Amino acid sequence: MNTHENNILKLIKSIYSHNTYDVFADFVQLSALSIKQSVDLILGMKKSEEEFQKILTMYQPKEQQILSDMFGELVDALEEHFLKNEICDTLGAIFGELSINNKNTGQFFTPASVAELCGTATFDSRIAKKQIEEKGYILVNEPSCGGGVMLMAFIQAMMRAGFNPQKHLLVVAQDIDRRCCCMTYLQLSLYGIPGKVIQGNTLTLEVYEKPWFTPTYATDLWPVKERRALEKCCQKKNA
Repeated sequence: MNTHENNILKLIKSIYSHNTYDVFADFVQLSALSIKQSVDLILGMKKSEEEFQKILTMYQPKEQQILSDMFGELVDALEEHFLKNEICDTLGAIFGELSINNKNTGQFFTPASVAELCGTATFDSRIAKKQIEEKGYILVNEPSCGGGVMLMAFIQAMMRAGFNPQKHLLVVAQDIDRRCCCMTYLQLSLYGIPGKVIQGNTLTLEVYEKPWFTPTYATDLWPVKERRALEKCCQKKNA
């Protein structure tokens, strides 16, 4: 873990008025909501200010500043990784270091080493090149995203193969756990990856909330790109 990630751990533990699990959950929700609000403004959607304030008011002013500092450390942590051409599941690593996953939720996150192996095995340069030539991007759907570790590994494999995931990858991620959705949304957003994150049950097809769009999705004309790709697909089938 880099210095910024260790700083986040220390800051989480410095808030004594709430248990560690709740502090982490509120941190990722507040951080994700702060990004989502700006995207909602761009897309003309209903903003999440009310929910943001509801969570924030559970903390004292000094603690609110700590939560803000944690977000700054997260941005710096991911930037440091990106400058080294690394795409890491920083939030998943922090969650694991806090030792709160098994105790509170019974969840087990995929180890980064296993995810990296899967990402390398899954990514195929020839298929990727063909899909990009045909519709302009690769679509990756993760039905149980957790904190995003498998997605981060796939993005890393894509970069190592010489592709630009910020321009040629579209992620659709889903999870039943709201906190996990926030973790994935945060990391996709801060790494500049176009994507939609949905809280829902993949098995029953229940959707609990409208998709959260990353800033890159909203600002880089991805709704138009998706529509054009669908039109090309329909034309090809009807030809």
